[in-house]
Amino acid sequence: MEQEDAAILILFTLDEEKAFSQMFDHYYSALCVIARVYTNNQTIAEDIVQQVFIGFWEKKCHLRINSSLHAYLRTSVRNACINYLQKEKEIEKKQTNLPNESRADEVLDLLMAKEEQLILEKAIKELPLQCRRVFELVYFEELQYKAAAEDMHISVNTVKSHLKSALRILKTNSRLKLYYQIK
Repeated sequence: MEQEDAAILILFTLDEEKAFSQMFDHYYSALCVIARVYTNNQTIAEDIVQQVFIGFWEKKCHLRINSSLHAYLRTSVRNACINYLQKEKEIEKKQTNLPNESRADEVLDLLMAKEEQLILEKAIKELPLQCRRVFELVYFEELQYKAAAEDMHISVNTVKSHLKSALRILKTNSRLKLYYQIK
């Protein structure tokens, strides 16, 4: 055991706080360098070293150091870093196994859009034949009123009338109302 280590340990029997302060001042920087090598993060390294010193202080009455104090602290820091890295790896593994929230939101949005589409398609199928045909020509095939009228061999005013009726029926459709109230 080095002389300085021995002196600090002897001082612990006389004045614990002064010995702890000397030990902290003497080893803190070197231990932070060791922890930094393991964690690759200065803040985490400092936290780990501080936790090692706290653990040392809490266990000081029960400690039996057979090697040097420096070797004991170095080993404690190394073990604490390894424990930290293992916990981080477990957390990362758990997070990668969880479904990505934004991906889950995308899937939910897609399902809701599909459900909305099915409800709307069913409501359109329930429209009277002429209203449905005008609605499909104008909204799905994107024909102008005049082109829809020519396609169906009816007047533009009749197209407008059928379209107005179709929209009124769809607006009063109970399933559509219920869907949009829940949503």
